[in-house]
Amino acid sequence: MKEFHLEIVTPEGKKFDGNATMISVVTTEGRIGILAGHTDLFAPLDIGEVKISLVDGERSAACTGGFLSVKGGKVSIAAVCLEFSDEIDVERAKKAKERAERAIAEKKDRAAVGAARIRLARALTRISVAERRK
Repeated sequence: MKEFHLEIVTPEGKKFDGNATMISVVTTEGRIGILAGHTDLFAPLDIGEVKISLVDGERSAACTGGFLSVKGGKVSIAAVCLEFSDEIDVERAKKAKERAERAIAEKKDRAAVGAARIRLARALTRISVAERRK
C-alpha cells in the first residue's frame, strides 16, 4: 500500500511526524478515511478516535477536535488535544466521565448541560481508545 507523509501537532508540540498508509478521523460531517493520493481537503475535526495505519502496524488516539488538511499529498492534523492510546490515563478519564454524568443529571441550565455533554463525549472517547489497546 502506498504511503503518505502525516504530521500531527497539538498546542503541546509535535505528536507524530512520519509516513502512514491510511488515516481515519471523525470530522464534524462524519468519519472519513484518507489514503495516499487523496484530493486536497480541509475539514474540522470532531471528538473521536483517530486511527493511523502504518507499514508495520496501527496506532489509535483520542482527539478532541481541531483541523485536518490534505494538500499536495501531505496530511496534517492540528488537534486541540490528541492522546495516543498508550498515553491515556484511564482512571482520570473515568473520573471525568462520572463528573460529567453528575453535571448532566443535575440539569442546572442548558449551557452547563451542553458543556457536560461535551466533557462526557471526550471522556468516553478516551476510555474507548485506551481500553482497545489491551
